[in-house]
Amino acid sequence: MEILGLIPDPRSEEEKALDYKHEELFSASPVEWKEKTEFRSFPIRNQDGSSMCVAFATAKCLGVNNKNEKGEYVTLSPRDIYTQRASSGQGMWIQDAGNIVKKAGATLEALMPSENINETQANVSSDRTDESKKLALEYRASSYVFIQNSPTVMDDIAQIIDKGYTVLYTTRFTTAEWTDTPTIKVPTQDAPYFHAVTVTDYFIKNGEKYLVIEDSWGQAYGNNGRRFLSETWVRARTTGIMYFIDWKFEPTVKPRFTFNKVMLYGQKSTDIAKLQDVLKFEGLISTTQESTGYYGEITRKAVLAFQRKYKVADEAELVALNGKRCGLKTLTTLNKYYS
Repeated sequence: MEILGLIPDPRSEEEKALDYKHEELFSASPVEWKEKTEFRSFPIRNQDGSSMCVAFATAKCLGVNNKNEKGEYVTLSPRDIYTQRASSGQGMWIQDAGNIVKKAGATLEALMPSENINETQANVSSDRTDESKKLALEYRASSYVFIQNSPTVMDDIAQIIDKGYTVLYTTRFTTAEWTDTPTIKVPTQDAPYFHAVTVTDYFIKNGEKYLVIEDSWGQAYGNNGRRFLSETWVRARTTGIMYFIDWKFEPTVKPRFTFNKVMLYGQKSTDIAKLQDVLKFEGLISTTQESTGYYGEITRKAVLAFQRKYKVADEAELVALNGKRCGLKTLTTLNKYYS
């Protein structure tokens, strides 16, 4: 069985800095951790001899998103995603999968079967048709968002699960460690295998927090295809955490606020939260997200769009600032319409 399906992210640090981060979308909120014996579950997939773990985890996340939005889980094709990857060898990185499904979505498994095939078969795309590509667009995700491996990581993941989503989670291990409840037995640098799975639920046992993950190795592995990752494991062995989200742009009540403070990219403040309220009203950021007050990539892009809409400065100045500053000219415009 091939388990080397996850490859390192080859992007530059400048490119990685443009990723959307969880802290900009949702503020910290209490999570109720309970002991459980039954968990939210979805069909267990089987990548067999292929390196499609990232694509399998992505397809499941999109299928659950459809259930979250439209009430129906759909089984989507990992091969449709995998055969569009940027890498030429085996495996793919999660950001590549994110970009693919933002642009093209993923078609139904029935149209491009992916279960129980080897790596050679996994690279066949000749059955991708105009019909399957058109259908795939129905399952696009508006964007993907990263969760940082911080002291609050378990609560951050649980918060997303509570909103009805699932989470694409990547980790590293040795074969001896990857049991029903994986346990660390060697130093992290000695764990050679990298893998992507889907987080579907969470619980607490004997005072420790756990995530429920669904693997893509079939029901014969793990606990009927599922494993339980402790907080100890997550904090030590996480290599990436990402979820897919669909933006909504719904009408909001016009906000009123007098802006007096210059706001800068990377800052967090009450004024920035009020700015985000304005940007929601303007239809420039999604009403899906909370007004967290964190000035990250989503807010930066929206600020630039606002500045261009109201022509707060000449284009050369706006391009130079790239949405990373709400200075006096922007504050004057904000106050003209929202004070």
